[in-house]
Amino acid sequence: MDIGILVHGRHVQAIGWEQLVWGEPPEKLGSVPAMVYEVLEALLAGEDVRAVVFGTGASEKDGLKESEYTKRFLVAHLSELGQFRMIREHPCFRAPSDQARLGEILRAVICETKSQNTLQEVENAAAIFAAQDVTRVLQIACGSHLPRCIVNQLQVREAGKIPQKQRWYGVADDMTFGGVPIGKSVVILEAPHRGDDPMVHVAMKPHEVIPGLFGLTVPERVFALSLLKSIIEGVKALKGA
Repeated sequence: MDIGILVHGRHVQAIGWEQLVWGEPPEKLGSVPAMVYEVLEALLAGEDVRAVVFGTGASEKDGLKESEYTKRFLVAHLSELGQFRMIREHPCFRAPSDQARLGEILRAVICETKSQNTLQEVENAAAIFAAQDVTRVLQIACGSHLPRCIVNQLQVREAGKIPQKQRWYGVADDMTFGGVPIGKSVVILEAPHRGDDPMVHVAMKPHEVIPGLFGLTVPERVFALSLLKSIIEGVKALKGA
C-alpha cells in the first residue's frame, strides 16, 4: 500500500499551540508524534510512505507559514520522540534500518504553503499525493478539528478533486482544544434521515439554520446565541410548568 499522511496545520496563535502539536508525554500524542507513530506502523506493515505533508493556513510566525513553523518544531524535537511510550516501545523505533528510514521520511516532510483554509489544505494535499501515486491517505488532526477536516475532505472529493483510488482515513490525535472533552467541544448537526425521526418532516432543520451563525459578525453571533439560549431555557421552563 502506498501511503500519504496529511498533518493538518494549526493556527500559530492558537492557545496551547505547542501542547496541541506535541501532546502530553508519555501517553497523549499530539499531531506530530501521532504522525510519527503512523509512519512506524506503516514500516512495520511493510507499506511505502510516499509523502508526509504538513498543511497550512493563513497564519504565520517568525516569517514562517504554519507548515514551515511546524516542521521546524519537529526537527527541534526529534530527539524527544522517545518521551512517548507508544513510540519508544515500537519495534521499528529501535531497529537501525527502520530508524534510518524514519529519519529519511521526516526530513522529507513537504511543507504546503499555499492554502488559506482547511478546504484548500485538503485539495492541495490531494494533488501532492496524486503526483506521488498515493492510494491511502491518513488525515491527522486533533479531536476537536478532525470532524470538520473530514467534512472538508468529502467536499473536495465531491468536487472531483480527489482521485477515486485515493482513499482517505481520519486519524485523531489525543488532544482537544483547551483539553475540553470531545463530547463538549464538538457538535455534529447531521441531516435527519430516519423515518421515525419527527425532524425529518419539519420545514426548518438545525443543520440548515445553525451554519448561518458563522456569517454574522462576532457581536451579532453573541447576541444570536444569547437569544437562542434564552429561548431554549424559556421553552424548558414552560414545559416544566
